[in-house]
Amino acid sequence: KENYIIKNTYNSNAIEGNTLTEMETRVIIETGITVAKKTLREHLEVKNHAEALFFIEDLKKVTLSEYIIKSIHAIILDGIDRANAGKYRSVDVRIGGATH
Repeated sequence: KENYIIKNTYNSNAIEGNTLTEMETRVIIETGITVAKKTLREHLEVKNHAEALFFIEDLKKVTLSEYIIKSIHAIILDGIDRANAGKYRSVDVRIGGATH
């Protein structure tokens, strides 16, 4: 479970441009120690993602609802984008270089 949390967090954040290595991600999750020359946002992305996965793990027998989905979103954006945490986007989003 611990390895899944670390690898999932590292890969999800790397896709979004986070520059922390898998080992640095592990250190942040396991110890809470910050990594020199990395941004607060990158640290929060790791902390929040791992926290969201732990939250989801606790919901094994709970019926998925809009409230839970918004709660997960709020955890992911905690300290990063409080104005939009737990809310639907109000603008279109595109993936750079994608044709669809």
